[in-house]
Amino acid sequence: KLTDINFEYNKKILHLSSINVLVKDRLDSYTESKRFAENLVKNSKNLIILRLPLVIEKIDNHYVKSGNLKKIFDLIDKPYMFFVPIISPGHLYQPIDIKDLCKNIEEIIRTNSEQRYHNVVGNEQIYLSNIINEIAENKKKFAFKINLKLIYKFLPEFFKKIIKKQNNVIQQIASIDHTIFKK
Repeated sequence: KLTDINFEYNKKILHLSSINVLVKDRLDSYTESKRFAENLVKNSKNLIILRLPLVIEKIDNHYVKSGNLKKIFDLIDKPYMFFVPIISPGHLYQPIDIKDLCKNIEEIIRTNSEQRYHNVVGNEQIYLSNIINEIAENKKKFAFKINLKLIYKFLPEFFKKIIKKQNNVIQQIASIDHTIFKK
């Protein structure tokens, strides 16, 4: 158990979590599991909780098929995907490039930070629909955005809650803003 190792060796441990835990509208099982894990380790000594946003990789200003974007690339790369439907606007993120994330982690380790929580975000805000659109354009696929924001606005609250609990693309209908979170 992580907390036992932490106690036994008295070394700093970096726990990777998600910025989602601070976004009240995130009700999916992934986010709930991260909230649960943070709660388990919150009283551990020498433990730093690093909350990550959407993690991306770009080379020559183009998104790379890796990490969180791999599923999107896999879908767009299907031979039968002549066009790419995109739920718009979708979630708003402040993604961080993997290279910048590594620099952040290195800085935390090197400075021997006593700060318990680190909420890491990138410098720019972008909707997931714009990321998908850019990937589709680079692959010469026709993308079209389906704006469901107005429809979502008039859904009953119980249905909105069902959408927010989804671990898949359906949750994009809720257009959750991941740039405004309670610290």
